[in-house]
Amino acid sequence: GIIRRETTTIPLSRIHTLRTRQGILYQILGVRGIAFDTLASKTEEVELILDETDWQTLLRLIDKEENPPSDDPSDAGILTPHSKSSIRFKNSDLMLDALCQNHLKGASILLGFLALCYERLSDFYDDAAETISSYAAEYTEYITTSHVPHVMIAAILAAVYLIVLLLWLGKVFMRYFDMILTHDRTLLSFCYGLLSRSSCRFAFNK
Repeated sequence: GIIRRETTTIPLSRIHTLRTRQGILYQILGVRGIAFDTLASKTEEVELILDETDWQTLLRLIDKEENPPSDDPSDAGILTPHSKSSIRFKNSDLMLDALCQNHLKGASILLGFLALCYERLSDFYDDAAETISSYAAEYTEYITTSHVPHVMIAAILAAVYLIVLLLWLGKVFMRYFDMILTHDRTLLSFCYGLLSRSSCRFAFNK
Protein backbone atom coordinates (compact mmCIF):
# COMPACT_ATOMS: atom_id res chain seq x y z
CA GLY A 1 0.00 0.00 0.00
CA ILE A 2 0.93 3.70 -0.32
CA ILE A 3 -0.98 5.49 2.42
CA ARG A 4 -1.49 2.38 4.54
CA ARG A 5 1.23 -0.25 4.48
CA GLU A 6 0.35 -3.88 5.30
CA THR A 7 2.60 -6.92 5.55
CA THR A 8 1.58 -10.58 5.42
CA THR A 9 4.13 -13.25 6.35
CA ILE A 10 3.35 -16.92 5.69
CA PRO A 11 5.80 -19.81 6.14
CA LEU A 12 6.21 -21.69 2.88
CA SER A 13 5.74 -24.97 4.73
CA ARG A 14 2.19 -23.91 5.62
CA ILE A 15 1.01 -23.69 2.01
CA HIS A 16 -1.26 -26.63 1.19
CA THR A 17 -2.93 -25.54 -2.07
CA LEU A 18 -1.39 -23.51 -4.87
CA ARG A 19 -3.59 -22.39 -7.77
CA THR A 20 -2.83 -20.40 -10.92
CA ARG A 21 -4.90 -18.89 -13.71
CA GLN A 22 -3.79 -17.60 -17.09
CA GLY A 23 -6.40 -15.81 -19.16
CA ILE A 24 -5.76 -14.72 -22.72
CA LEU A 25 -4.33 -11.36 -21.65
CA TYR A 26 -2.10 -13.00 -19.04
CA GLN A 27 -0.81 -15.45 -21.66
CA ILE A 28 0.01 -12.56 -24.01
CA LEU A 29 1.85 -10.71 -21.24
CA GLY A 30 3.61 -13.89 -20.04
CA VAL A 31 2.30 -13.68 -16.48
CA ARG A 32 -0.04 -15.74 -14.33
CA GLY A 33 -2.33 -15.04 -11.41
CA ILE A 34 -1.43 -17.07 -8.34
CA ALA A 35 -3.40 -17.76 -5.18
CA PHE A 36 -2.43 -20.11 -2.36
CA ASP A 37 -4.14 -21.31 0.78
CA THR A 38 -2.61 -22.07 4.15
CA LEU A 39 -3.59 -24.42 6.91
CA ALA A 40 -4.94 -21.52 8.95
CA SER A 41 -7.50 -20.34 6.41
CA LYS A 42 -10.17 -21.88 4.18
CA THR A 43 -9.76 -19.18 1.53
CA GLU A 44 -6.76 -17.80 -0.31
CA GLU A 45 -4.69 -15.42 1.77
CA VAL A 46 -2.34 -14.12 -0.89
CA GLU A 47 -2.91 -13.36 -4.56
CA LEU A 48 0.06 -12.58 -6.77
CA ILE A 49 0.72 -11.78 -10.41
CA LEU A 50 4.13 -13.16 -11.41
CA ASP A 51 5.98 -13.71 -14.63
CA GLU A 52 7.18 -17.21 -15.50
CA THR A 53 10.67 -16.72 -14.03
CA ASP A 54 9.36 -15.56 -10.66
CA TRP A 55 6.74 -18.31 -10.70
CA GLN A 56 9.37 -21.02 -11.17
CA THR A 57 11.49 -19.43 -8.44
CA LEU A 58 8.53 -19.52 -6.04
CA LEU A 59 7.92 -23.17 -6.91
CA ARG A 60 11.55 -24.05 -6.19
CA LEU A 61 11.41 -22.27 -2.82
CA ILE A 62 8.23 -24.08 -1.80
CA ASP A 63 9.57 -27.41 -3.04
CA LYS A 64 12.80 -26.90 -1.10
CA GLU A 65 10.82 -26.13 2.06
CA GLU A 66 8.55 -29.14 1.63
CA ASN A 67 11.31 -31.58 0.65
CA PRO A 68 14.53 -30.83 2.51
CA PRO A 69 17.55 -32.81 1.28
CA SER A 70 17.97 -36.13 3.08
CA ASP A 71 21.32 -37.36 4.37
CA ASP A 72 20.02 -40.90 4.87
CA PRO A 73 21.83 -43.20 2.39
CA SER A 74 18.88 -45.61 2.52
CA ASP A 75 16.87 -43.10 0.47
CA ALA A 76 19.14 -43.66 -2.52
CA GLY A 77 17.48 -45.33 -5.48
CA ILE A 78 13.88 -44.72 -4.43
CA LEU A 79 11.45 -42.43 -6.21
CA THR A 80 12.51 -38.86 -5.63
CA PRO A 81 10.12 -35.90 -5.44
CA HIS A 82 11.35 -34.82 -8.85
CA SER A 83 10.59 -38.16 -10.56
CA LYS A 84 7.32 -36.99 -11.99
CA SER A 85 4.76 -38.87 -14.00
CA SER A 86 2.18 -37.13 -16.21
CA ILE A 87 -1.18 -38.24 -17.56
CA ARG A 88 -2.75 -36.32 -20.45
CA PHE A 89 -6.51 -36.81 -20.64
CA LYS A 90 -8.07 -37.18 -24.08
CA ASN A 91 -10.61 -34.47 -24.87
CA SER A 92 -12.97 -37.16 -26.19
CA ASP A 93 -12.83 -38.86 -22.79
CA LEU A 94 -13.63 -35.53 -21.10
CA MET A 95 -16.75 -35.27 -23.27
CA LEU A 96 -17.81 -38.78 -22.24
CA ASP A 97 -17.19 -37.87 -18.61
CA ALA A 98 -19.34 -34.77 -19.05
CA LEU A 99 -22.19 -36.94 -20.32
CA CYS A 100 -21.94 -38.98 -17.13
CA GLN A 101 -22.35 -35.89 -14.97
CA ASN A 102 -25.57 -34.12 -14.07
CA HIS A 103 -25.77 -32.01 -17.20
CA LEU A 104 -29.31 -30.94 -16.24
CA LYS A 105 -27.45 -28.38 -14.15
CA GLY A 106 -26.77 -26.64 -17.43
CA ALA A 107 -30.52 -26.23 -17.92
CA SER A 108 -30.85 -24.33 -14.64
CA ILE A 109 -27.94 -22.09 -15.65
CA LEU A 110 -29.56 -21.42 -19.02
CA LEU A 111 -32.95 -20.66 -17.45
CA GLY A 112 -31.32 -18.34 -14.93
CA PHE A 113 -29.53 -16.50 -17.73
CA LEU A 114 -32.77 -16.14 -19.70
CA ALA A 115 -34.57 -14.89 -16.59
CA LEU A 116 -31.85 -12.29 -16.04
CA CYS A 117 -32.10 -11.17 -19.67
CA TYR A 118 -35.87 -10.92 -19.36
CA GLU A 119 -35.57 -8.84 -16.20
CA ARG A 120 -33.13 -6.44 -17.87
CA LEU A 121 -35.32 -6.27 -20.92
CA SER A 122 -38.38 -5.42 -18.88
CA ASP A 123 -36.51 -2.66 -17.09
CA PHE A 124 -35.67 -0.78 -20.30
CA TYR A 125 -38.29 -1.89 -22.78
CA ASP A 126 -41.52 -2.52 -20.93
CA ASP A 127 -43.68 -2.42 -24.04
CA ALA A 128 -41.46 -4.80 -25.97
CA ALA A 129 -41.22 -7.19 -23.04
CA GLU A 130 -45.01 -7.20 -22.66
CA THR A 131 -45.41 -7.99 -26.34
CA ILE A 132 -42.91 -10.85 -26.15
CA SER A 133 -44.52 -12.17 -22.97
CA SER A 134 -48.02 -12.14 -24.44
CA TYR A 135 -46.78 -13.85 -27.61
CA ALA A 136 -45.04 -16.54 -25.58
CA ALA A 137 -48.17 -17.09 -23.51
CA GLU A 138 -50.33 -17.42 -26.61
CA TYR A 139 -47.85 -19.79 -28.25
CA THR A 140 -47.64 -21.92 -25.11
CA GLU A 141 -51.41 -22.10 -24.92
CA TYR A 142 -51.54 -23.05 -28.59
CA ILE A 143 -49.07 -25.92 -28.38
CA THR A 144 -50.81 -27.34 -25.31
CA THR A 145 -54.12 -27.70 -27.15
CA SER A 146 -55.11 -30.66 -29.26
CA HIS A 147 -54.11 -28.81 -32.46
CA VAL A 148 -50.49 -29.75 -31.87
CA PRO A 149 -49.70 -33.47 -31.68
CA HIS A 150 -48.00 -34.69 -28.54
CA VAL A 151 -45.22 -36.05 -30.70
CA MET A 152 -44.41 -32.53 -31.86
CA ILE A 153 -44.37 -31.26 -28.27
CA ALA A 154 -42.01 -34.08 -27.34
CA ALA A 155 -39.80 -33.22 -30.33
CA ILE A 156 -39.64 -29.57 -29.24
CA LEU A 157 -38.71 -30.55 -25.70
CA ALA A 158 -36.09 -32.98 -27.02
CA ALA A 159 -34.61 -30.24 -29.23
CA VAL A 160 -34.41 -27.85 -26.26
CA TYR A 161 -32.77 -30.55 -24.17
CA LEU A 162 -30.28 -31.26 -26.95
CA ILE A 163 -29.36 -27.58 -27.15
CA VAL A 164 -28.82 -27.45 -23.39
CA LEU A 165 -26.73 -30.60 -23.57
CA LEU A 166 -24.54 -29.14 -26.31
CA LEU A 167 -24.06 -25.97 -24.25
CA TRP A 168 -23.07 -28.09 -21.26
CA LEU A 169 -20.55 -30.06 -23.33
CA GLY A 170 -19.16 -26.81 -24.73
CA LYS A 171 -18.69 -25.45 -21.22
CA VAL A 172 -16.86 -28.59 -20.12
CA PHE A 173 -14.71 -28.57 -23.26
CA MET A 174 -13.73 -24.92 -22.79
CA ARG A 175 -12.94 -25.34 -19.10
CA TYR A 176 -11.16 -28.72 -19.02
CA PHE A 177 -9.53 -28.80 -22.47
CA ASP A 178 -6.18 -30.61 -22.59
CA MET A 179 -6.21 -31.61 -18.92
CA ILE A 180 -2.87 -32.84 -17.63
CA LEU A 181 -2.36 -34.56 -14.28
CA THR A 182 1.17 -34.61 -12.87
CA HIS A 183 2.14 -36.53 -9.75
CA ASP A 184 5.20 -37.68 -7.89
CA ARG A 185 5.91 -38.92 -4.37
CA THR A 186 4.82 -35.68 -2.73
CA LEU A 187 2.70 -33.62 -5.11
CA LEU A 188 -0.42 -33.84 -7.26
CA SER A 189 -1.17 -31.10 -9.78
CA PHE A 190 -3.75 -30.46 -12.49
CA CYS A 191 -3.55 -28.12 -15.48
CA TYR A 192 -6.54 -27.51 -17.75
CA GLY A 193 -8.41 -24.95 -19.87
CA LEU A 194 -8.69 -23.79 -23.48
CA LEU A 195 -8.78 -19.99 -23.47
CA SER A 196 -7.91 -19.64 -19.79
CA ARG A 197 -5.40 -22.12 -18.39
CA SER A 198 -5.79 -23.01 -14.73
CA SER A 199 -3.76 -25.21 -12.44
CA CYS A 200 -4.06 -26.64 -8.95
CA ARG A 201 -1.19 -28.04 -6.89
CA PHE A 202 -1.66 -30.18 -3.78
CA ALA A 203 0.90 -31.64 -1.43
CA PHE A 204 0.01 -35.16 -0.28
CA ASN A 205 0.96 -34.45 3.32
CA LYS A 206 -1.31 -31.37 3.44
